[in-house]
Amino acid sequence: MKRGRGALVRKDQLARATAEITRLKGLVGKGLYEIGRLLDRVQREDLWREGKFANFDEYVVEAVDMSRTNAYQFMRIARHFNAEIAKRYGASKLEAAIRYLEVTPADERPGDLMAAQIQVRGVRGRYRLVSLHEATAQQIYEAVRLMKGSKRGAKRVPKAFRGRMERLAEKLPQAPTGTRSGERVRVLRGDDGRLALTFQAIPYDELGAFVKALQEHAGGSGADEG
Repeated sequence: MKRGRGALVRKDQLARATAEITRLKGLVGKGLYEIGRLLDRVQREDLWREGKFANFDEYVVEAVDMSRTNAYQFMRIARHFNAEIAKRYGASKLEAAIRYLEVTPADERPGDLMAAQIQVRGVRGRYRLVSLHEATAQQIYEAVRLMKGSKRGAKRVPKAFRGRMERLAEKLPQAPTGTRSGERVRVLRGDDGRLALTFQAIPYDELGAFVKALQEHAGGSGADEG
């Protein structure tokens, strides 16, 4: 008897969730977070089984009349952000922000994601730092591609050489507050096999100290490019 009553309760929960999702879908530009939260619950608690669907994806398509892509996107956003953030930035930008978070090393992930500084390319091809709050979804995806490229390059760099770059980073002038995002010195190997360095957040008024650090580093020992 208890099992039968429990099944009825779950069926009612599924029906209510489905009805609410359908209602929220009619609110253009609204309800993103709530839809994601409800879908996440239906999947997490296996409520879709009460509708005799083969799987959760079938429930999404047939009962909610939503694409799998949108459903999982809304669910990811609901898991990472709150209702206010979802309403403020929208699905496209928050999906891009999640992708950025996924390629960021755990020890470098910002506490306030939307305040994180990313590199974006300007109209003249020069890079500048902007916050995720200011960046467009397209700019965030471009930053993700840059980070993925840096990781691929880093994998081909000798471990000993990376250690030398870490020591070099310790000798650089201190970065101005709010300008640093990630490693100060990055080392990549080009398609031709040569190693290249990129530097971040070097204070303009301490370029002399920066050059001195490079000279001392270069004079210390030869670069290991093996």
